Amino acid sequence: MNTIIESIHSNAIRYADRLCCADEKESMSYCKFYECISKAASYFIHIGIMKGDVVLINAITGVDYVIAYFAIQSIGAVSCAIDKSLTAEKIAEIAIHLKSQFLLGGNTLQKCSIRVISFKDMRDWNDEMTEKWYLEYYDGPSQISNIIFTTGTTGKPKGIMVSNKADIAIAENVIDSVEMLPEEIELITTALNHSLAIRRITTALYIGSGVILSDSYFFPEVFFGLIEKYRVTAMTLVPAILNIIFTTSQDRIRRYNDTFHYVQIGSAPLHENIKEELIKMLPDVRLYNTYGMTESGCSIILEFSKYRGRKGCIGRTTINTQLLFVDENNQFIESTSKETAGRMVFRGDMNMSGY
Repeated sequence: MNTIIESIHSNAIRYADRLCCADEKESMSYCKFYECISKAASYFIHIGIMKGDVVLINAITGVDYVIAYFAIQSIGAVSCAIDKSLTAEKIAEIAIHLKSQFLLGGNTLQKCSIRVISFKDMRDWNDEMTEKWYLEYYDGPSQISNIIFTTGTTGKPKGIMVSNKADIAIAENVIDSVEMLPEEIELITTALNHSLAIRRITTALYIGSGVILSDSYFFPEVFFGLIEKYRVTAMTLVPAILNIIFTTSQDRIRRYNDTFHYVQIGSAPLHENIKEELIKMLPDVRLYNTYGMTESGCSIILEFSKYRGRKGCIGRTTINTQLLFVDENNQFIESTSKETAGRMVFRGDMNMSGY
């Protein structure tokens, strides 16, 4: 497979009735999901989106967002998820910077001539379109499929250009790292414009597993209700959300020790005390803390439930990642002591194409 879209198409045939994507209001099988992507693609072509166009998407927590994200890529355009809380001024600034003429979801922008499309318009087109639409366009491995903005941890947020090849390599890294199976049902709680969420959704659709989208971690009955309704087997979250779950529901997560296969925490290191607390609550579950960046995805991972007591350890490299060390002049070195520690660099297909 050269693209995630091809994988979704293949999974729609192989796993037609399997759960593909769900939110707090609806769920879709792989067959239905691919049909919606196909129809949404026809809608985007109809309104004038062309190959190479960058389309901004308001990252709402819902199935429609995921449909749009991949439908845009299916016609050779570039999807760029943006934080749903951004001001109109900030969105306009991003649109001008990326020379984007389309925004899916959101209000009319006054400072630039961008066309605003509603998710409702996309869904109405899908509902009214009775004939089948066949996607014929699959781009090559080096084609840019999406742009992800960094969170600005080390400076001003930067737009990361990600290729089809990198999408596949990152998905393979995740699958191998957490021993992910096609039968998994994974709950994703992270903001959907964040690279952690985007890559976990992409990985699920690549392998043929299901994803449940929710931002209701403040409301235990809704949050745990989704886990039970869809028989969730895995969960992806960040340390801040894990702390909220602990605060609002104490040790309720303990109930899922027999049903969870793994829990992965990313975007920040997990405190050693929290690791130990989680191990006690979920002693039979594989627990991971990932180390990486928007530019490279999940490059190093630690199964801290297996390797307890290794404070400061960030884990092992993922299968498509080569770990090297360089000095202050970016020359490769052997890192053997504190005096020759150097800086870590990642090499592999998972790396970005550029800023």
